[in-house]
Amino acid sequence: MIPTIEITLSEDEPSALDEMISLFVDINSYGVQVKRFDIVKAMSKDKLLKGAFGLIAQRQTRGKDVHYRAKNNEFTKVLKRLQIVENLRDANAKVDRMWELLVEIILFLRTKKHRTPVDILQNFIKVSSDGHAAITKSETAELRKVFQFLLKAYNDNVLSGTRLAKNQIHFYTMITALMASDLMARLSEADLIAKLSTFGAIIDGKESPIRTLTVIVKKYQDLAAKHTTHPGRRADRQAMFLDAVKAIT
Repeated sequence: MIPTIEITLSEDEPSALDEMISLFVDINSYGVQVKRFDIVKAMSKDKLLKGAFGLIAQRQTRGKDVHYRAKNNEFTKVLKRLQIVENLRDANAKVDRMWELLVEIILFLRTKKHRTPVDILQNFIKVSSDGHAAITKSETAELRKVFQFLLKAYNDNVLSGTRLAKNQIHFYTMITALMASDLMARLSEADLIAKLSTFGAIIDGKESPIRTLTVIVKKYQDLAAKHTTHPGRRADRQAMFLDAVKAIT
């Protein structure tokens, strides 16, 4: 005998879907935990979701098992440095985490708006059968440009060892700030890498900020300490990040 729970959804009660998602996660948390992203993968046929996967991995079927083979490119080389990816042992789990992060980054690139990860995943289930538009060639080119820059920047031993490269909160702020600003166009690669390296060393406590940076860094660190995925705090943290990088000489 296998115990089951039947859930009926009504068009008159759209909030029931949110409850179902939360319930599904809670039920499965007592066995092999099922994440919200697992639910999205199972329920969504979204073109953007599929396109994001194609940028980082290939799907391989061996008998009844499905395996992910991560590609060796700028996307995976940058994302694999994040501790939340690096600390995972299972290859499929690593791809899933990179996939989820890349989807979040792509949506920011497209809209220039911050959203919580939970809102993003729930939206993939709620949207119509057509879902989000596929990733365009121009979006892919812009993504590659930013990730290729970061990969080159990580050759600088200072930056690659800081929380900007290894911590999800700071990495998200850095990459969205680069996408939302003109830093890459206005500064030379060498100057921008030097500024990012300096800021990374400052937030890691390895270098003291100059007086004009002290207040900015303090505000940035406060915004990175709690409620880190709140859209408003993400936007404020991005603004502090840009102010700090511009102030570094």
